Amino acid sequence: MASHPEVCLPLLSRAPEPLTRTTLRDLFEPVYSVAGSNNRAQEEETVYAWEAFLQDIEDKEVPVSFEDLLVFVTGAEKIPPCGFATKLYIEFYSNEVG
Repeated sequence: MASHPEVCLPLLSRAPEPLTRTTLRDLFEPVYSVAGSNNRAQEEETVYAWEAFLQDIEDKEVPVSFEDLLVFVTGAEKIPPCGFATKLYIEFYSNEVG
């Protein structure tokens, strides 16, 4: 590290890159129900709405930024230099009693 500090420079002094729709979308992974189930169809509709919301943010059609959304979901103001330890999961629940 002392001999070649430039190797650690991106990790230690990373300039924050603005978040994009793609960057934020790639942080999340939906956890779906079994394919073909009623729950799965509803979950896919929800993910479609999530994608539409991200597009609205990108198009500045809503008064929310990607940074605002990241803080709301994770509490972090920016993506950590090494990223999050795991993907952020979108889990669904059902009100059905079964």
